[in-house]
Amino acid sequence: MIQSSFVENRSVYFRVLSDDQIWEIKQATFEVLEKVGCQILHEGARTLLKEAGAVMQDDIVKLPRYIVEQCIRTAPKGFTIYDRHGQRALEVEGRKSYYGTSTASPNTRDIYTQQVRPTTIADIARSAKIADALPNIDWVMPMGSAQDVHPTAADVHEFEAVVTNTVKPIVFIGYTPRGVELVFEMAAEVAGGLDRLQERPFLLLYPEPISPFVFPADVVERMFVAADLNLPQIPGPAAQPGATSPVTLAGSIVQALAEGLMSLVLVQLRRPGAPCTLSANIAVFDMA
Repeated sequence: MIQSSFVENRSVYFRVLSDDQIWEIKQATFEVLEKVGCQILHEGARTLLKEAGAVMQDDIVKLPRYIVEQCIRTAPKGFTIYDRHGQRALEVEGRKSYYGTSTASPNTRDIYTQQVRPTTIADIARSAKIADALPNIDWVMPMGSAQDVHPTAADVHEFEAVVTNTVKPIVFIGYTPRGVELVFEMAAEVAGGLDRLQERPFLLLYPEPISPFVFPADVVERMFVAADLNLPQIPGPAAQPGATSPVTLAGSIVQALAEGLMSLVLVQLRRPGAPCTLSANIAVFDMA
């Protein structure tokens, strides 16, 4: 039999692990969630987890495998992110790869003087405009953490700076639960209403638990804000081998996957079917 018109890789794809290694990492991850667990510092989340059958030891929550597998089943197998004009931009599924800017740097190298100085809203606006013009950039995060506005309102100012300077999809952190609510309210105004934003979302929330295995109350609440609105999020554990995660790559992958799956479980228990995907940042600590 001859098969024609067959495409193996639809986008950039780089594989390091064999099938057997992937299986071992998955089993180790389930074991970590069952035997080590995560520290959940949000009372409402602990209640949800307990009702689902999790094992509770004060604020340490251990997840039986069946809970994780159930939440994986309720999570969407993929979803679409649009640009500000409502055109399809990112198909978040399978092995598709997209590239974008990063965030959270409190300092910036001035493009004119080359001096390192505190990041400003103007820097974030300028970088968003540049990212908008670059064809190889698929999505945009505020390129830095603005130091010239009040920190509790910085997420709102940063989102305004980005959304007014790019039509590309936006990924944002949200520094507080209220900040996340306000950013989503702003996005709904841009989209023409919350229902339109839910139908064609052009932004994703990026909440980060603290490695190893700590879920602060405000981080969980940010996840719940997005879940309650049925808007997409991409929780991103930030494991640092040699510092906040095992020094081996395999160990760090297990930890980051466990933290990511706990994030997924929290979102799905809050609202089954809410759009959520796994993510991880693994950056090796310089021990020299």
